[in-house]
Amino acid sequence: MSWYSTAESSGEIEEGWRVASSFQNLRKEYKHSINRAFNSKLKSLVLLLLLALAACSQPTPTARPTPTAPITRTTLHITTPRPITPTPRPTSTPRPSPTKTRAPTATPTRIANAITVALDAYLGNLQKQGQFSGTVLLARNQRVIYQNSFGYANRTATIPFTNDTQFRIGSITKQMTAAAILKLQAEGKLNVQDPICNYISACPFGWTPITIHHLLTHTSGIPNYDVFPDVLQWYAQPHTPQQILDRVQQEPLLFAPGFQFHYTNAGYVILAMIIEQVSGDSYGEFLQANFFDPLGMKHTGVQPELEQLAWGYLNSRTTLENSTHPMDNSNMLGAANLYSTAPDLLLWAEALDRWQNDPDSEYQAMFQPQFVGPELEPGFSYGYGLSIEPRLNQIAIGHNGSVPGFASVLMRYPQSNLTVIILSNSEDMHSNTLSLTVAKIALGIP
Repeated sequence: MSWYSTAESSGEIEEGWRVASSFQNLRKEYKHSINRAFNSKLKSLVLLLLLALAACSQPTPTARPTPTAPITRTTLHITTPRPITPTPRPTSTPRPSPTKTRAPTATPTRIANAITVALDAYLGNLQKQGQFSGTVLLARNQRVIYQNSFGYANRTATIPFTNDTQFRIGSITKQMTAAAILKLQAEGKLNVQDPICNYISACPFGWTPITIHHLLTHTSGIPNYDVFPDVLQWYAQPHTPQQILDRVQQEPLLFAPGFQFHYTNAGYVILAMIIEQVSGDSYGEFLQANFFDPLGMKHTGVQPELEQLAWGYLNSRTTLENSTHPMDNSNMLGAANLYSTAPDLLLWAEALDRWQNDPDSEYQAMFQPQFVGPELEPGFSYGYGLSIEPRLNQIAIGHNGSVPGFASVLMRYPQSNLTVIILSNSEDMHSNTLSLTVAKIALGIP
């Protein structure tokens, strides 16, 4: 490095010190200025604060925009309306509660929709599995809440079911026979305690103790057709009531009348004979004039409407018409020979509701337990043409039906005002299981 360069550098250093010294002096002056300004403003703020405190300690003479009474620390008296200001929530008077939104299942329409969805799924699945073919109708509080059909009335021709499709209703017939007997009793033409030998010519001596009551309750001791060694061949042939009686009389009684329960169709055939003898009408004519016509049951009777009749099948999978063991309908007069539709049976069920709810009705005995014994399941009893049994924590009253090619259920739950009607053209339908499951769905029982 040259001397010139060194001297130049020394001059620059001295000049730097002078600049730095000047900068330090300016910095000190600026700091003192800031302190003086801050102290001045602080003094002003303190003065203003003291003035404000002094003002708050004395009342102001300036009038308020809205005159009010003087405010004390304990109470507030309002003498004139205040300007519109946010109003505090009252504590003494509760605010009106808004209308609560009900759950979807709270309205009858939505309940019915939920039932429809659940039953369609359940029954549709049974149909796909080949376990159901027929019509289901449910009513509650005198209103239909479900009605639908699955499968075909005629599988070969693929004819669907309609509301007017007729089915053989099997032993549901028995309650109508019982009602006819009680109708004749109310008219003074017979009594359920009458011996049946009063109405049967050449009555066997062993039948002398048997009464109409015993026939109604299956406690007569008269055997069913299944004791016949040729029962399948016999079923397939038509017979008159007298021919049936003659055949049954050849068999010994199973027990002394009134002491046991043995379900027998033969007893109800004899009841049909008594109805015809006492009334002077045929069995079908008497029911038509006294029940079916007055109730508006236009598609119920002993003769089917062939164009509306469902074909009967052994099961829900076959297209083989009828059954492997056909039965002529004449062999079930008064026991299981009637045809009907789901809407007609609902009319009948509504009549049963009215009769049961009327303590003076001549039909009250139908709904009263007439026999309870070890032959029946615990809690079960039998009225007149009706089974009385515990189901779903209440009493259910009704009857199943089963004849070749067909199965049926008519069950009422009076406590829940529910009626279950199931008509199938498959004789292998599991009536009890199906009707119980359908009732659970309708009542919302898991």
